[in-house]
Amino acid sequence: MRYLYLLFLFIPFFVSSQIPSEIQNNKIIGVNKLPARTSIWPAPSLDVAEITDYDNSPWVKSLNGEWLFHRSPDPESRPMDFYKIDYSHNNWNTITVPSTMERQGFGTAIYTNSVYPFKVNPPYVMDELPLEYTAFKERNPVGSYARYFTVSEDWKDKQIVLHLAGASSASYVWVNGNKVGYSQDSRLPAEFDITPYLSSGENYLAIEAYKYSDGSYLEDQDYWRLSGIYRDVFIRAIPKVSIWDVYAEPTLNLDTKQGGIKLHYSSSNFSKKRRKNMSISISVTSPLGDEVLSEQNIKLSSFDSGFGKEVVLPELSLGEVELWNHESPLQYTVWVELMENKRTVEAYKLPVAFRKIEVKGEVLFLNGNKFKVRGVNRHEFSPIEGWAITKEDMIRDIRLMKQANVNFVRTAHYPNDPRWYELCNEYGMMVMDEANLESHGLSYHRRVLPGDDVIWTKASIERMERMVIRDRQQPCVLMWSLGNEAGYGDAFHEMYEATQKVDPELRLIQYADMNAAADFDSQTYPTIDWLKQHLVGKATRKGERGESTNEEQHGSYPSGRPFMLNEYSHAMGNSLGNFKDYWDLFYENDILVGGFVWDWIDQFLLRDKTNIDSGFLYGGDFGDFPNNKNFCGNGLVDPFGNPHPHFYELKKVYQALVGDCIN
Repeated sequence: MRYLYLLFLFIPFFVSSQIPSEIQNNKIIGVNKLPARTSIWPAPSLDVAEITDYDNSPWVKSLNGEWLFHRSPDPESRPMDFYKIDYSHNNWNTITVPSTMERQGFGTAIYTNSVYPFKVNPPYVMDELPLEYTAFKERNPVGSYARYFTVSEDWKDKQIVLHLAGASSASYVWVNGNKVGYSQDSRLPAEFDITPYLSSGENYLAIEAYKYSDGSYLEDQDYWRLSGIYRDVFIRAIPKVSIWDVYAEPTLNLDTKQGGIKLHYSSSNFSKKRRKNMSISISVTSPLGDEVLSEQNIKLSSFDSGFGKEVVLPELSLGEVELWNHESPLQYTVWVELMENKRTVEAYKLPVAFRKIEVKGEVLFLNGNKFKVRGVNRHEFSPIEGWAITKEDMIRDIRLMKQANVNFVRTAHYPNDPRWYELCNEYGMMVMDEANLESHGLSYHRRVLPGDDVIWTKASIERMERMVIRDRQQPCVLMWSLGNEAGYGDAFHEMYEATQKVDPELRLIQYADMNAAADFDSQTYPTIDWLKQHLVGKATRKGERGESTNEEQHGSYPSGRPFMLNEYSHAMGNSLGNFKDYWDLFYENDILVGGFVWDWIDQFLLRDKTNIDSGFLYGGDFGDFPNNKNFCGNGLVDPFGNPHPHFYELKKVYQALVGDCIN
């Protein structure tokens, strides 16, 4: 009996030791992750760069498709040794990548607005909670993914990088039994150098994805809580001596329409000896394809650049340039070649646009003209796979938005798939790019998390910086957002400063919960009566449900700055009835610059994803708890993109006035 008693004493320790420490340690937000970089891939030559995009590159090999898969309801029951090359996958299932585990039949989809689906005790996510919670039995589901792959013989002289574009909410990576790294932030890519771990012939890749981690405290968006590898997985080949990140910054004098280019780059493995033989060549072509600048053989010997350190080359003048806007998305192309002894090492094709959005007093201007934001908030959503959407879904969305006279999209509430930005560049859709940062259940209009906590601040800054570096080259991105409904505190001032350091264009920054850390004022769901009071400086700043605010949060009142409705006119049910009243007021008053309707698409999941006529399921229909029932249905269009009646109301009211920012 005594030994049995001792055994029971050790069981809690044994069980807890099965939980990886990183998933509940907010000091660790990544292990061995490579620095952030652009999502525009290099190519072996300028000719190949011409036809390279996110989906097509000779130096990218997709690992999408069928993977071996095992799902565990909690970390303790996961297959601990599956990363070993001799592990037997008998009785394992298969799963499609990208997808979500729940929509592939593994685990429970949960829809909740702001209530965390796990026990709230930052940074822990494994604590005991009430019996009715889904997470009582599915404490922290783990997806164990495995597959084999080969590396082309043509890549044997290259650095090989694994690119994990999106996995929720935290993930570990092994190659051939070797632990490679760890990542959080489920909405931005994680890249790892796997070159040292590769073998000739077949290689074994194992990825372990956790539904919850301490990072989940920063991902409390009003959305379906799903998990797994829901964006692309691929390997990339990079010359061992190469440009790691590159950014062609457009400069513009609006008065003269004179434009220029400043090239920013950071290097990978530039030795002092080899750097002497290396140079960069830059050329620029106009929207019509005519060469307007060529600068050859810019020597690198005087530009010392270590891995991840950014170097800026002197500005190159283009003369008078044509401007980009939502009605005339004219793009220039910057061609960048890295040369060694006059041989091309790699080449980039970078999209560049000349446009400027700015605040002057209480007015918002685009390219020197007064401007109104006719916007929508958009979740990435499919009724089939939830978070995993296709390029065809994106094209459908953007075409419908253009038909509805929408000119601006807020990526509510996280960075989107890189293909979305490519489409917005092409079609002429402006983007407010939002960081994957929301702690609504804890922090809405409160100074809690991240607040002033330096540990959470570090994670928040990294989420912001990595998004900006990934997306700053995209012409469509005209504003950044520090996040959504995450309260206020010093963290947001530091995020603002960090954004300006990595975005030389100094695009406008928005954050509704703390206007003091933004370039203009914004607020969710103000009524028309409230806006009329605001126009005369007599409104009371408050939260969506009357939460009190203070001067430290929003600054002195009135501020004399433009005012934007980052969410308004909730498009649920029989809605948008007074939509024209809002816009009559906006057009009468320059200080009211428009806003983003909540939201674009109904987030209803198909009952049977193989049958589009099977009907839709809402929060609670999976037995999920907590849930917010059908509150996920706030769209202007249904889950398949079919317009609701209020879509046409928005289309009518969003008709542009004559001369409304054509240039």
